[in-house]
Amino acid sequence: YIRHRVGAVDEITGATGAAHFLEHLMFKGTKSIGTKGYEKEKKILRDINQAGALLDQEKMKGEFADNKRLEKLKKKLSDLQERHRPLILSNEIDRIYTENGAVKLNASTGQDVTTYQVSLPANKIELWARIESDRMTNPVFREFYQERDVIMEERRQSVESNPDGKLMEQFLATAFHAHPYGRPILGWPSDMSFLNPDYIWNFFKLYHAPNNTVIAIVGDINKTATKTMIKRYFGGIKRKLC
Repeated sequence: YIRHRVGAVDEITGATGAAHFLEHLMFKGTKSIGTKGYEKEKKILRDINQAGALLDQEKMKGEFADNKRLEKLKKKLSDLQERHRPLILSNEIDRIYTENGAVKLNASTGQDVTTYQVSLPANKIELWARIESDRMTNPVFREFYQERDVIMEERRQSVESNPDGKLMEQFLATAFHAHPYGRPILGWPSDMSFLNPDYIWNFFKLYHAPNNTVIAIVGDINKTATKTMIKRYFGGIKRKLC
Protein backbone atom coordinates (compact mmCIF):
# COMPACT_ATOMS: atom_id res chain seq x y z
CA TYR A 1 0.00 0.00 0.00
CA ILE A 2 1.04 3.58 -0.69
CA ARG A 3 -1.22 6.10 0.99
CA HIS A 4 -0.99 9.87 0.48
CA ARG A 5 -2.63 12.20 2.99
CA VAL A 6 -4.65 14.05 0.38
CA GLY A 7 -8.26 13.91 -0.72
CA ALA A 8 -11.26 16.02 -1.61
CA VAL A 9 -10.78 18.28 1.43
CA ASP A 10 -7.50 19.56 -0.01
CA GLU A 11 -8.95 20.86 -3.27
CA ILE A 12 -9.59 24.53 -3.85
CA THR A 13 -13.10 25.83 -4.45
CA GLY A 14 -13.83 25.63 -8.16
CA ALA A 15 -11.55 22.64 -8.73
CA THR A 16 -13.39 19.84 -6.95
CA GLY A 17 -12.65 16.33 -8.15
CA ALA A 18 -8.93 17.01 -8.58
CA ALA A 19 -7.75 14.33 -6.14
CA HIS A 20 -9.87 11.64 -7.76
CA PHE A 21 -8.88 12.75 -11.27
CA LEU A 22 -5.20 12.64 -10.29
CA GLU A 23 -5.68 9.07 -9.05
CA HIS A 24 -6.84 8.12 -12.57
CA LEU A 25 -3.99 9.94 -14.28
CA MET A 26 -1.34 8.23 -12.15
CA PHE A 27 -2.01 5.04 -14.11
CA LYS A 28 -1.11 6.70 -17.42
CA GLY A 29 2.59 5.98 -17.02
CA THR A 30 5.83 7.87 -16.55
CA LYS A 31 8.66 9.19 -18.67
CA SER A 32 9.92 5.61 -19.03
CA ILE A 33 6.69 3.58 -18.71
CA GLY A 34 3.81 3.84 -21.17
CA THR A 35 5.78 5.47 -23.94
CA LYS A 36 7.56 4.51 -27.15
CA GLY A 37 9.89 7.47 -26.63
CA TYR A 38 9.12 10.31 -24.25
CA GLU A 39 11.28 12.82 -26.14
CA LYS A 40 8.99 12.36 -29.14
CA GLU A 41 5.93 12.85 -26.94
CA LYS A 42 6.90 16.09 -25.19
CA LYS A 43 6.06 18.54 -27.96
CA ILE A 44 2.74 16.97 -28.88
CA LEU A 45 1.75 16.82 -25.19
CA ARG A 46 2.41 20.57 -24.96
CA ASP A 47 0.34 21.14 -28.10
CA ILE A 48 -2.51 19.02 -26.70
CA ASN A 49 -2.53 20.97 -23.43
CA GLN A 50 -2.52 24.30 -25.29
CA ALA A 51 -5.38 23.25 -27.57
CA GLY A 52 -7.34 21.89 -24.60
CA ALA A 53 -6.84 25.11 -22.66
CA LEU A 54 -8.09 27.23 -25.57
CA LEU A 55 -11.10 24.96 -26.02
CA ASP A 56 -11.95 25.22 -22.31
CA GLN A 57 -11.63 29.01 -22.42
CA GLU A 58 -14.14 29.16 -25.26
CA LYS A 59 -16.51 26.73 -23.52
CA MET A 60 -16.44 28.89 -20.38
CA LYS A 61 -18.16 31.66 -22.33
CA GLY A 62 -21.33 29.56 -22.26
CA GLU A 63 -24.04 30.94 -24.53
CA PHE A 64 -21.62 33.60 -25.78
CA ALA A 65 -19.13 31.03 -27.10
CA ASP A 66 -18.24 31.16 -30.80
CA ASN A 67 -19.59 27.87 -32.18
CA LYS A 68 -17.32 27.93 -35.23
CA ARG A 69 -14.27 28.45 -33.02
CA LEU A 70 -15.46 25.66 -30.72
CA GLU A 71 -15.71 23.21 -33.60
CA LYS A 72 -12.32 24.25 -34.93
CA LEU A 73 -10.66 23.79 -31.53
CA LYS A 74 -12.40 20.44 -30.97
CA LYS A 75 -11.07 19.19 -34.29
CA LYS A 76 -7.56 20.45 -33.53
CA LEU A 77 -7.56 18.70 -30.16
CA SER A 78 -8.91 15.49 -31.69
CA ASP A 79 -6.28 15.54 -34.46
CA LEU A 80 -3.49 16.03 -31.92
CA GLN A 81 -4.80 13.17 -29.79
CA GLU A 82 -4.80 10.91 -32.85
CA ARG A 83 -1.19 11.87 -33.60
CA HIS A 84 -0.26 11.14 -29.99
CA ARG A 85 -1.88 7.69 -29.87
CA PRO A 86 0.87 5.79 -31.80
CA LEU A 87 3.50 7.12 -29.40
CA ILE A 88 2.05 5.59 -26.25
CA LEU A 89 1.65 2.15 -24.69
CA SER A 90 -1.73 2.18 -22.99
CA ASN A 91 -2.13 0.48 -19.61
CA GLU A 92 1.52 -0.50 -19.46
CA ILE A 93 1.71 -0.25 -15.66
CA ASP A 94 -1.13 -2.76 -15.43
CA ARG A 95 0.49 -5.00 -18.06
CA ILE A 96 3.88 -5.06 -16.32
CA TYR A 97 2.34 -5.89 -12.97
CA THR A 98 0.06 -8.58 -14.42
CA GLU A 99 2.85 -10.27 -16.36
CA ASN A 100 4.81 -10.48 -13.10
CA GLY A 101 2.05 -12.20 -11.14
CA ALA A 102 0.42 -9.20 -9.52
CA VAL A 103 -3.27 -9.08 -8.58
CA LYS A 104 -5.61 -6.57 -6.94
CA LEU A 105 -3.98 -3.55 -8.56
CA ASN A 106 -6.25 -0.73 -7.54
CA ALA A 107 -6.56 2.77 -6.14
CA SER A 108 -9.12 4.80 -4.24
CA THR A 109 -9.72 8.39 -3.25
CA GLY A 110 -11.50 9.59 -0.12
CA GLN A 111 -12.10 12.87 1.65
CA ASP A 112 -8.72 12.68 3.41
CA VAL A 113 -6.55 10.04 1.72
CA THR A 114 -5.61 8.55 -1.64
CA THR A 115 -4.43 4.94 -1.70
CA TYR A 116 -2.63 2.80 -4.29
CA GLN A 117 -2.39 -0.93 -3.70
CA VAL A 118 -1.21 -4.13 -5.32
CA SER A 119 -0.50 -7.71 -4.25
CA LEU A 120 2.43 -9.44 -5.94
CA PRO A 121 4.99 -12.23 -5.38
CA ALA A 122 7.54 -11.41 -2.70
CA ASN A 123 10.41 -11.81 -5.17
CA LYS A 124 8.93 -8.99 -7.30
CA ILE A 125 9.04 -6.34 -4.59
CA GLU A 126 11.88 -4.45 -6.25
CA LEU A 127 9.81 -4.19 -9.44
CA TRP A 128 7.07 -2.58 -7.30
CA ALA A 129 9.58 -0.12 -5.83
CA ARG A 130 10.90 0.76 -9.28
CA ILE A 131 7.43 1.43 -10.69
CA GLU A 132 6.00 3.29 -7.71
CA SER A 133 9.01 5.52 -7.06
CA ASP A 134 8.94 6.41 -10.75
CA ARG A 135 5.23 7.30 -10.46
CA MET A 136 6.05 9.58 -7.50
CA THR A 137 8.75 11.43 -9.41
CA ASN A 138 8.12 11.24 -13.16
CA PRO A 139 4.41 10.77 -13.92
CA VAL A 140 3.14 11.78 -17.33
CA PHE A 141 -0.53 12.74 -17.57
CA ARG A 142 -1.21 11.20 -20.96
CA GLU A 143 -4.73 11.21 -22.46
CA PHE A 144 -5.66 14.02 -20.06
CA TYR A 145 -8.80 15.20 -21.83
CA GLN A 146 -9.98 11.68 -22.70
CA GLU A 147 -9.64 10.71 -19.03
CA ARG A 148 -11.51 13.83 -17.99
CA ASP A 149 -14.41 12.56 -20.09
CA VAL A 150 -14.07 9.20 -18.29
CA ILE A 151 -14.52 10.72 -14.83
CA MET A 152 -17.48 12.76 -16.09
CA GLU A 153 -19.08 9.50 -17.27
CA GLU A 154 -18.24 7.87 -13.93
CA ARG A 155 -20.14 10.66 -12.20
CA ARG A 156 -23.13 10.28 -14.51
CA GLN A 157 -23.31 6.55 -13.77
CA SER A 158 -22.66 6.59 -10.02
CA VAL A 159 -24.45 9.81 -9.07
CA GLU A 160 -26.65 11.43 -11.68
CA SER A 161 -28.39 8.21 -12.77
CA ASN A 162 -28.34 6.65 -9.30
CA PRO A 163 -31.02 7.85 -6.83
CA ASP A 164 -28.99 6.65 -3.82
CA GLY A 165 -25.85 8.40 -5.04
CA LYS A 166 -27.74 11.60 -5.77
CA LEU A 167 -29.42 11.60 -2.36
CA MET A 168 -26.17 10.96 -0.48
CA GLU A 169 -24.38 13.73 -2.38
CA GLN A 170 -27.08 16.26 -1.55
CA PHE A 171 -27.27 15.06 2.06
CA LEU A 172 -23.53 15.54 2.61
CA ALA A 173 -23.53 18.91 0.84
CA THR A 174 -26.27 20.06 3.23
CA ALA A 175 -24.86 18.46 6.38
CA PHE A 176 -21.39 19.94 5.78
CA HIS A 177 -22.57 23.25 4.38
CA ALA A 178 -19.48 25.21 5.49
CA HIS A 179 -16.97 22.36 5.58
CA PRO A 180 -15.01 20.72 2.73
CA TYR A 181 -16.53 17.32 3.64
CA GLY A 182 -19.57 18.63 1.79
CA ARG A 183 -17.71 18.34 -1.50
CA PRO A 184 -18.34 15.18 -3.51
CA ILE A 185 -15.18 13.12 -3.98
CA LEU A 186 -15.87 12.86 -7.72
CA GLY A 187 -16.34 16.64 -7.81
CA TRP A 188 -19.09 18.96 -8.98
CA PRO A 189 -19.65 18.62 -12.74
CA SER A 190 -19.15 22.35 -13.36
CA ASP A 191 -15.66 22.02 -11.82
CA MET A 192 -14.74 18.64 -13.30
CA SER A 193 -15.42 19.90 -16.82
CA PHE A 194 -12.61 22.43 -16.57
CA LEU A 195 -9.91 20.69 -14.52
CA ASN A 196 -6.67 21.60 -16.25
CA PRO A 197 -3.18 20.04 -16.48
CA ASP A 198 -1.39 22.88 -14.67
CA TYR A 199 -3.59 22.68 -11.58
CA ILE A 200 -3.46 18.88 -11.46
CA TRP A 201 0.34 18.92 -11.83
CA ASN A 202 0.76 21.42 -9.00
CA PHE A 203 -1.69 19.40 -6.87
CA PHE A 204 0.42 16.30 -7.48
CA LYS A 205 3.73 18.01 -6.64
CA LEU A 206 2.37 19.41 -3.40
CA TYR A 207 0.61 16.37 -2.00
CA HIS A 208 2.21 13.25 -3.48
CA ALA A 209 5.37 13.98 -1.54
CA PRO A 210 7.29 11.62 0.80
CA ASN A 211 6.49 13.67 3.91
CA ASN A 212 2.81 13.26 3.04
CA THR A 213 3.02 9.53 2.32
CA VAL A 214 2.91 6.23 4.21
CA ILE A 215 4.09 2.94 2.68
CA ALA A 216 2.91 -0.35 4.14
CA ILE A 217 4.37 -3.69 3.00
CA VAL A 218 3.09 -6.96 4.41
CA GLY A 219 4.15 -10.47 3.44
CA ASP A 220 6.99 -12.96 3.20
CA ILE A 221 9.76 -10.37 3.12
CA ASN A 222 13.13 -9.69 4.69
CA LYS A 223 12.49 -6.56 6.76
CA THR A 224 16.06 -5.25 6.72
CA ALA A 225 16.56 -5.78 2.99
CA THR A 226 13.14 -4.29 2.23
CA LYS A 227 13.82 -1.13 4.26
CA THR A 228 17.17 -0.73 2.51
CA MET A 229 15.52 -1.13 -0.89
CA ILE A 230 12.81 1.42 -0.05
CA LYS A 231 15.43 3.96 1.03
CA ARG A 232 17.29 3.37 -2.23
CA TYR A 233 14.24 3.96 -4.44
CA PHE A 234 12.24 6.48 -2.41
CA GLY A 235 14.85 8.15 -0.21
CA GLY A 236 15.92 10.70 -2.79
CA ILE A 237 12.45 12.10 -3.41
CA LYS A 238 12.30 15.65 -2.06
CA ARG A 239 9.97 16.76 0.68
CA LYS A 240 7.29 19.39 0.02
CA LEU A 241 5.60 21.94 2.24
CA CYS A 242 2.06 20.56 2.36
